[in-house]
Amino acid sequence: MRDYERDLLLNAWHQGYGYENGRKLTDFELLAKLQHHGAATRLIDVSRNMLVALWFACRSQPDKTGILLG
Repeated sequence: MRDYERDLLLNAWHQGYGYENGRKLTDFELLAKLQHHGAATRLIDVSRNMLVALWFACRSQPDKTGILLG
């Protein structure tokens, strides 16, 4: 996993995704940004709104069974 994330970050930096509003993102911030755009990471999505969490949990694979913890 560490090697995969390192390669993911290196590719993102190489393509110029490591900056936002003129500020260099930390590795964690960049991983979160990449996850938001569909990259596979080991980060966990968290929301204070149950309906928002349910929507995100179901939107990509509506025919699969999953779990929502509250």
